[in-house]
Amino acid sequence: MKNLPAINQISNIINDNLQDNHIIILPRNISTKLVRKLIKINCEDNYAVKYLDEYIFELHEINKKNLAIKDIKYLEKILSETDSFFNEYNLTQETENIVNILNEICLEKNLYVENKKIQTENIIKKFNSILLSYESKIIFEILSIWLTRSKSSDTYINKYLFFLNNEGPIKSIKGINAHIIEFDKFANLEKKWLENNFPKFYQYKKYTTNLNINKDDFAPNNLKKYSTSDFNTHEEELEFLASNISSDYNKNKSCKIALINNDRYFARRLRALLARQNIKINDNSGWLLSTSTCCAYINSILNYFIHNPNYIDLFDIIMSPYFMSHIQINVKHEYLNSIYAGLKNNINTSLENFQHKDNLNITEYKIFDNLFIDNNPSKYKNDKPIIFNEFKKFLENKIEKFNSKKLIINDEAGKEFYEVMDYMDAINKNSTNKFALSIWHKKLVRYLENKSFYSKKEESNIYYTDINHSLLFEFDKIYVSSMSEKNYPKKIINHFSINNSVYSDYSINSNKEQIENIEDFLNLSNNSSQIILTSHFSNNDEVYSKSRFKRYVDHYLTNKTTSIKKIVSKKDEKIESLTLDNSFAKLSYKDIENYNNCYYCFYFEKKSPKRSLTKISSNHAIFGSFAHSVLDLFIKKYKLKSNKLSAIDALEEATLIAEEKFFLKNEMPYEIQLWKNLLPSIAEYFSLNLNKKYNFKSENYLSIVYNNMKFTGRYDLSYSLGNENYVVDYKTGSIIPTRKSVTEGQLLQLPFYTILNPNITTALYMLLNIYTQNITYNSFSKDELEESRNIIYRTADIIKKDITNNNLLIVEKSLAGCQKCGYQDINRPIY
Repeated sequence: MKNLPAINQISNIINDNLQDNHIIILPRNISTKLVRKLIKINCEDNYAVKYLDEYIFELHEINKKNLAIKDIKYLEKILSETDSFFNEYNLTQETENIVNILNEICLEKNLYVENKKIQTENIIKKFNSILLSYESKIIFEILSIWLTRSKSSDTYINKYLFFLNNEGPIKSIKGINAHIIEFDKFANLEKKWLENNFPKFYQYKKYTTNLNINKDDFAPNNLKKYSTSDFNTHEEELEFLASNISSDYNKNKSCKIALINNDRYFARRLRALLARQNIKINDNSGWLLSTSTCCAYINSILNYFIHNPNYIDLFDIIMSPYFMSHIQINVKHEYLNSIYAGLKNNINTSLENFQHKDNLNITEYKIFDNLFIDNNPSKYKNDKPIIFNEFKKFLENKIEKFNSKKLIINDEAGKEFYEVMDYMDAINKNSTNKFALSIWHKKLVRYLENKSFYSKKEESNIYYTDINHSLLFEFDKIYVSSMSEKNYPKKIINHFSINNSVYSDYSINSNKEQIENIEDFLNLSNNSSQIILTSHFSNNDEVYSKSRFKRYVDHYLTNKTTSIKKIVSKKDEKIESLTLDNSFAKLSYKDIENYNNCYYCFYFEKKSPKRSLTKISSNHAIFGSFAHSVLDLFIKKYKLKSNKLSAIDALEEATLIAEEKFFLKNEMPYEIQLWKNLLPSIAEYFSLNLNKKYNFKSENYLSIVYNNMKFTGRYDLSYSLGNENYVVDYKTGSIIPTRKSVTEGQLLQLPFYTILNPNITTALYMLLNIYTQNITYNSFSKDELEESRNIIYRTADIIKKDITNNNLLIVEKSLAGCQKCGYQDINRPIY
């Protein structure tokens, strides 16, 4: 049995002694829920799994939870008193974390207060170097108060220390077989208690072998068990994992699989993909409550009514499945669209002064307006300090009015949310602590960010776990995924626990990084017949470097053990064969650029043009559209005169009209003032040689037919100057295309315009940089664009052949593929 992991050994002993009762005692860094489930795979119910403190308090029939709540209530009172030494540090956000640290200090140093007469100073002298390991002077002050309190009232830790220090063997547990995992992880006092009460007990450690990775000839054990894959994006990795796990599960539903992932958001996405295939996962570390749909909805409500009532939170509230589920989704969409139109695209603006001008005969519109517009409290009214019960009533009132309570109560995460509210209520009951709504909101968010929920209904042989727990049980297959340097060796601890520490004199950090070691990672191969390692390079927002853990194994698989190369699984390259129909016979300059760069981008931007699925996104093009609109109005509605001042007046008038169209008066971006400062320079461009300029056209659409293909496009401005004909494209960004990229055919916009209108003699970019207050021009004669025009014609001819001959455009997913879509052309013709 010595070659079996701890939980497998325990299961065998239990099965060999079915007539006995068994207790499995764990250190705090191991999950009781997971161990209980893993033992249950092979054993009957004649065992219990407990933490030592939990077990001792139960033996004495004392409610540990009540003591913990009293501790937190007391400390919050001390920390929040206005005349307190601690008030200036705003430590109430970290009350629970501080209590955990105090408990750890007292247990480690045995700071037991035996009677009321003892001087706490004498107890603290037990510290050799006071609090050096905790790095905080302020903890010393709180500890003194804590020990003083222990003289007159039971604290959790002092009661626990009383049991550890004073009692001999407990007769009621005689005859129970004790199984202690990681005995060395317990405090000295706890070890002594275990030895006194269980003279003979089984000890277990993580199933590891000694590895000297620094030796020159070192190589990981069991290399044949590994397969490794890298992916461009997290979605590709997720797709691979979901497919692979589904295949394993469908072949053998009793196959025991461990999923190791230190990125909880990636893990949540994988869980959702597997749920679509009706594959459940046991996740005993749970999902962060704050990431649940239910709590995201509640947070949007509080953001809207306490902080800034804006369209983003309004959208999230109304479109939530918890909000007035009896109202049809199309009615909700129509209402939100009417709000969006009234805000003139500025989704971050406040709705406080918004006046609904649409038809209010629709009953639901009136209901929504009464909830969100007419009775919308200003954030300035929320600064009045209130007790927690008033905050609770405020939130419950919103939930009731939104017809959400029943749905939330019946939701797993919703139940946990109400437990958090009850917990906060218990802590603050009869308390005189008063805070503004915004502070109570922060306190609630803190609990939601550090509490997990998990489905009690989900029973499966697939487990989310970590490296530490995987060394305790023998799995058939282990997947270690999302292996970036960000996630391995680092593991973020999301919960308040004794692992948290004080990082500075006056700052307590609850989100500590726990460093996992590579020796434990390599020892996973002792516990499974197959280990799959995967990583991705980007999640579309961030670029990742591969974890050193994965690089380590990859090195030996690819460079040192040639016989292993054949079994390393490479990601199946996804190959697409695309055929073109007549819809591709209508081309813009962008289509031709895409075809020359990437078949896949060409095909899917024609078939499925990119569009925003919701209006909740930052529209970076709003200012650009505004500037184009001003210049379009200026050209179309005003007669250009030879006077520069009249041109400025006309531009200013066009600007005012566009302002009303694009922006709210009380939410005008500062770019507008910069734009107004640039108007004289713009007017100068138009008024220069104005007596020779004529035939102005703005936002003009043109099309021609070439080889039975239709070229279409729209340019910003065209005009004539003497015998010359000009076409202009406005650019409001900070980057202007290089001459080489235009003349050599990488950028085809201006050359394309000279095909649409063969009379054009000069094409130019006009860069309007409001930040530098400069106008820059980059102009090209028609002759300079000849090579680029030839590229356009040749490309159109090839596309025509592809359509006529039903040619296949073949692409494959590849690391060397297009930066936008990740595909690489396989059969690109040379022209």
